[in-house]
Amino acid sequence: RHGDSVCNNNGTCYNTPGSFNCKCYVGFTGNNCETDVDECKGPTNACSGHGICSNNLGSFICYCRDGYTGHICNTDVDECRHGDSVCNNKGTCNNTPGSFNCKCYVGFTGNNCETDVDECKGPTNACSGHGTCSNNLGSFICHCHDGYTGHICNNVTKCVEISAPTHSMLQYGIGIEEMNRTYRSTVSMRCDKGYIAAGNTILRCSKHGEWDGSFGQCAVINCTKQLAQPDHIELSYTEGIEGIRTYNTVVTSRCKEGYNLTEKSQFRCNEHGNWEGSSGTCKVIFCEGLLEPNSSILSIDGGIEGNWTYNTTATIACDQGYTLMGNKMVRCGSSSQWNGSIGYCVALQGAFEQSNVLDRR
Repeated sequence: RHGDSVCNNNGTCYNTPGSFNCKCYVGFTGNNCETDVDECKGPTNACSGHGICSNNLGSFICYCRDGYTGHICNTDVDECRHGDSVCNNKGTCNNTPGSFNCKCYVGFTGNNCETDVDECKGPTNACSGHGTCSNNLGSFICHCHDGYTGHICNNVTKCVEISAPTHSMLQYGIGIEEMNRTYRSTVSMRCDKGYIAAGNTILRCSKHGEWDGSFGQCAVINCTKQLAQPDHIELSYTEGIEGIRTYNTVVTSRCKEGYNLTEKSQFRCNEHGNWEGSSGTCKVIFCEGLLEPNSSILSIDGGIEGNWTYNTTATIACDQGYTLMGNKMVRCGSSSQWNGSIGYCVALQGAFEQSNVLDRR
C-alpha cells in the first residue's frame, strides 16, 4: 500500500505472504530497485562493440563510431546511399560493415577517388619509352616519337611489303626496333643480270608508315653501237636475253667465199651495253703458181683478186703437132689447192719434149 515508497525508481511492488518483492524498471536493480544498473560494465558491450558506452540513471547512451548507428550501434550505415558524394570522379561505392570502399575510375585514386593519378610519374614510362607524357585530369596523353603510334606509343609504324618490279630483286634494311619495313629502314632494288635500273633504286620508310616514292623499272641492256664490218666479212648475230643486240648477244664473223679468217673474231654484248671482243681479218685465198708445160700455152684467167687467187682458172693449149694428155683446165679452190693437175702436151709422133718452167706468181 505504500507504493513508490517501497519500490524505488518506478519499480512495481508485489505483496507476498509476510513480505513483498519489487519488479524493477529497466535500468535499476536491488530489493527495492534502489540501485542503478551500469550497463557499460560487464563482459558484453552494450554498444555492440561499435561505440562508446556512457551510463546514466536508469539507462545508458552509446556514442557510435563512424559507420554505425542505432541505440546500441548495431546498425551499419550505408554510406553508398549518398552516391557521388561518397566516391568522387565516377568511382563506384561498395558498402562494408561499418565502412565502405571506393572502386576508382581509371585515372583516379584515394579513399574517395579524390586524387588524380599522374601517370607520367613513376619508374615506368606510360608512353612505353617511345613518347612524351602529358598528364591531365583522370588520364594522360602521349606525344609519340617518330615511328611510333598508339595511345601509349606501343605500336611500331611499318611500311607495307613491296612487290619487286619485273627482272629485279629487293633487299630490306633495318630501321627502328631492329626490324625491316619500320621507320628509317630502306629497301633497295637490284636488277637481274642483263638489266639496268631506270628510276629510283632505294626507298625509305617514313614516320607515317609510307614509302617515300616508288621504284623505277629494270630495262634490258642494249648494245646500240653499230659494229664495224671489215671487208669481205659477214656478221652473224645470236639472240641475247631479249633478242638481237640485247645483253649476252654474241656476234661471230665468217669470211665471204674466197677468203680465210686470219684469227678468231667474236663480240659479246656485256653488262655495260658495250661490245667486247675482237675482229679478225679476211685474207684472200692464193694457190701456188703453175708451170707452163712444154709445147703449150698456159692461159690464166684471174680470180676474185687477180691471178692465182681463189677461183683463178688455168687453161692449157698445146702447140700445133701436139695433143693434150690430162686436164685441159684447173681451178684454184678454197683450200689454196688446185682442183687437179694441169695436163701436158705430147707430140703426135710420140716424141717427149722437156718443158720449160714458167712461174707466173
